[in-house]
Amino acid sequence: MALLRAGASQERGIFTQAAAQVRDDELAARQAVGFACPRGHDFTVFFADTADLPMTWECRQHGIEGRLKDSAPRPRPVKARCHWDMVLERRRVSELAQLLNQQLKDLQAGRLIPVEQWLAMRNEQGG
Repeated sequence: MALLRAGASQERGIFTQAAAQVRDDELAARQAVGFACPRGHDFTVFFADTADLPMTWECRQHGIEGRLKDSAPRPRPVKARCHWDMVLERRRVSELAQLLNQQLKDLQAGRLIPVEQWLAMRNEQGG
């Protein structure tokens, strides 16, 4: 017999709490996006207003991919960004050069430890 949480009845299982009530004004802005199943029916999926929309979505009834309907807004092309692009969004190159020079000076002066040493210390401490 499966174990039950304290206060749970066998008839109701472990879900003894009432569902949380959420007001409409607390929900994130969203949009309904229509997809057409290849087997002839349409279905709707809700996405955040700012989400990039996929061209296909799996139909829950048939498990095959439905296509984004023409009436739906097209997804925005997203420029691929690498880590360096994201760093440059937060800091100027001159700032980064200054940080690097400071870190190198601190490392040479013995105020910083090499990553390998830091990792070994973490492993010894069990963390």
